[in-house]
Amino acid sequence: MRVPEVIHTSTFRWFGLLSTGCAICMLLMSGILYWRTSSYVIASVDRVIGDLADTISALPPPVRMEVLREQLKQDPHYVKLIGLFDSEGNRIIGNIESPLRALRSSAFATEVAVVRIDGLQREEQTVRAVARQLADGTMLVVGRGSGNWTRLELSSDELWQWGCLRSWRSALLEQCW
Repeated sequence: MRVPEVIHTSTFRWFGLLSTGCAICMLLMSGILYWRTSSYVIASVDRVIGDLADTISALPPPVRMEVLREQLKQDPHYVKLIGLFDSEGNRIIGNIESPLRALRSSAFATEVAVVRIDGLQREEQTVRAVARQLADGTMLVVGRGSGNWTRLELSSDELWQWGCLRSWRSALLEQCW
């Protein structure tokens, strides 16, 4: 099979080089946009769970228990994780099985693996969580599941791959014609 002569021209080579450069720039811009967006979403979630932990920890104990019960009831998507533990590490209220050893009482949220309990069901989840040591010796853990982020990452990755495939296909078709 003979290669068309147009491939050996400098015009074709310059066009191929320019197309490759544009594709690389598009990939870099998409990566930067994805990185900035995911950083923003994670920072927003961290701020929300930190504010909720601060608000709950400032309440008096009887009111705190009622607020925790209400927070647990208002979770239709099963993404909220709340646990109140005594000084021994026993669960007082919440849907987290045990206090997290990896989670220290600090102002910053971190990603940790927890065992979520709902009724008779146990499920291990990766969550963004924050812990607060309260004045009465109890420890409050507030977290939010990352299941939505995983679905968002999968859908954005699929969309990105589909877009790259279409752009490569159209570039190849334009080069051939």
